[in-house]
Amino acid sequence: MLPVGLQVYTVRHEMAKDFDGTLVQIAKMGYQGVEVGGILPAHAKRLCADLGLKIAGKHALYEELRTELQKHIDHTLGLEVPTLLCAWSMATPEHSWETITETLESVAQEVKRQGLNFAYHHHDHELKQHVGNVTVLDYMAENAPSMAFEMDIAWLHLGGVSPSQYLEKYAERTILVHIKDVRKSAKGYDFAELGQGDVDLTKAIAAARKTATTWLLAEQDESDDPIRSATNNAVWLRSH
Repeated sequence: MLPVGLQVYTVRHEMAKDFDGTLVQIAKMGYQGVEVGGILPAHAKRLCADLGLKIAGKHALYEELRTELQKHIDHTLGLEVPTLLCAWSMATPEHSWETITETLESVAQEVKRQGLNFAYHHHDHELKQHVGNVTVLDYMAENAPSMAFEMDIAWLHLGGVSPSQYLEKYAERTILVHIKDVRKSAKGYDFAELGQGDVDLTKAIAAARKTATTWLLAEQDESDDPIRSATNNAVWLRSH
């Protein structure tokens, strides 16, 4: 059985107000771990250990990795976290997807040289935009062979591809999976609690179990009550 964690972006506003108290609540929800971002307070590792929470991975933005890589490697090593991830990137006329991919491959090689895994967390734009006649995500997979992936079920769905098929396609490269739901709305889509949206989560989770992933991580980017949503998502995952 794969362990289940929470990507703390879900409760980012609560974490900013009360870091320790929010971690206590996450542990009480029944999550086995968390995925974090940025630079954590000095006591974060000890607090997570005291609460029985493992840290599954640490996110950093592309620009942070490009300009402050060693800082983030050192922080990840200090937390004894196995995986450093790129949380977000976006091409510009001055900074193409080809350049981003080349940089990510260089980052991946250095991160691996220092004993960590390196993975890329995509959104839907890497599936809607192309380099030549292939999606950006496929281009990255081909041209950054040292980089693994954190596949996000909802962003795959919103990108117009089958989440389960993409998980099968990159089964050996997928080392973390975000379990997330969305539903159609007047503005295009809304983030939803698990099982309340349009994503075939059951099929995606079955496919995720056949990948190299080490964690299933619940994430809900927006909610009118993030603590409630994180709690309900933990309940849903335990029952599925």
